[in-house]
Order: sequence, then structure tokens, then C-alpha cells
Amino acid sequence: MKKILIAAAGLALAALAFCAGCRVTMLSAVPVGEGRTLNNETGYVISYRYGSLWFNEFYS
Repeated sequence: MKKILIAAAGLALAALAFCAGCRVTMLSAVPVGEGRTLNNETGYVISYRYGSLWFNEFYS
């Protein structure tokens, strides 16, 4: 019974950490603007900023 409770607590903590990471990502997303690929497909660029780290993603 003790192992099941420990496993359930670990699973709950992992789920909570995942949800917190998703929330931080949603709050750090900054729309940059529209863009085009080399194949001339239109889309938009979103920059994710985590302190000094920046990640730019293109969504079509």
C-alpha cells in the first residue's frame, strides 16, 4: 500500500510540474509577426522567451 501511495504522489508531482511548464510557456510566448517559408507558404512566427534564452517557432 505504501508503494502505491508513493507512486501516486510521484505521478501527481510529475503532472503538476508538466502543467507548470505549460503555463510558463504560454505566458512567455510573444507573437512576432507574419512570415513565409522558402516554399512561399504563409504563416506566423512566435518567440518564446525564457530569460536570456529565445526560441522562435514558425507555424503555418
